[in-house]
Amino acid sequence: ELQILNQVLHFRLDTALSRFLPAMLRGLMGSAERSRVRQLVLDFLDEGVHIDNIAWYLRSDTPFDPDLLAHALESAISHQNLEAVKICALAAADQFNIDQAQLIETVFLPAIRNLHSADDTSWIRTRVYSWMGKPILLALTESQARELLQMLVTYPEFDHDLENVVAAISRNWPGAVLDWLGERQAFARSEQATSRYDAMPFEVYELKRYLAARPDMFLRAARAWFDEDPTVFPYDGGRLLASVFPELPAELSRPLEVSFLAEPDTSVEFVLAVLQAFEGKPCVYGPLRIVVASLQVGSVHLQMARAVIEAGGVVSGEFGFADQATQRRDLIALWCDDPSETVRAFTAEMVRDLGRTIAVETRRAEQSVAMRRLAYSEELIDHGVGGQTE
Repeated sequence: ELQILNQVLHFRLDTALSRFLPAMLRGLMGSAERSRVRQLVLDFLDEGVHIDNIAWYLRSDTPFDPDLLAHALESAISHQNLEAVKICALAAADQFNIDQAQLIETVFLPAIRNLHSADDTSWIRTRVYSWMGKPILLALTESQARELLQMLVTYPEFDHDLENVVAAISRNWPGAVLDWLGERQAFARSEQATSRYDAMPFEVYELKRYLAARPDMFLRAARAWFDEDPTVFPYDGGRLLASVFPELPAELSRPLEVSFLAEPDTSVEFVLAVLQAFEGKPCVYGPLRIVVASLQVGSVHLQMARAVIEAGGVVSGEFGFADQATQRRDLIALWCDDPSETVRAFTAEMVRDLGRTIAVETRRAEQSVAMRRLAYSEELIDHGVGGQTE
């Protein structure tokens, strides 16, 4: 068996037979000859032969040999085999447990550092592999987590694979993740970022529950993002805030209102930018009313308040925009008797303008329906119930 193994391992790297090497090692290492096979594998790693296949075997090695994995990584790095380096990182993650905590410093982080130096991020998006809730990520110290995140600042697309990595880290270190999101926004403003660089996700899923658990921390981070780039904030940092807190719950709206009332002059634009990111949902009207009441008639900030109500949202059907404007008019009309003169004036203007929007969108929808009926005869619109037509 050892002679066969010796011959196989000395084949050229592109031979089809090498694909069976992990399975062969699994069988041989489980035999009484494990020590002899291990030495043979060490010799081959020193030669740089089939490092990736040996590393692949180590992902399921039982009993696990951490020293052999560390040697495989050393060989992969010295022979500039990036694929093998990536597999060593996966092996460290697969074999990690409380008794193998040293794998973070001996294999995982050194492997990621090497890949990062080569501008290789393929470890994040590996076929049939998910980083969701991986124990090795949950076990990172804060300094280790920040180092790993720093190596992900330039990752171009905020996709589901990246979110899985970040979500696992945010379970213990949400502050590090929020700082990292700020760094991604800063990188997006630099000349190094390409036009396709996506600093922030449009919507989050796995990351949502961990960031939602710290609204105070999130709000402080959002304010820092706004101060850096207020024009982009409603569509970037504000959009993320609205994704994590889609209905603006009290645990977010209350500290938002408190911070505004404490410093209205310096917070008004930030609060309005946050509210604008919620795309006119009913939940914004309470905080918005407080902001408008603090303003003077004719204030330039009233235009931003209008943008909060007029921000785009999801509509459906021919009369979707008309229905949306009707809902918004009905909500703002509740302010008609507000004791604030600014609120009353703002309400009258918005009710009037939304009424015009309703009329225009209703006519447009009616014309669209009429044109469609003219373009298609009623006989062609079969709903499939007893031959009945519209």
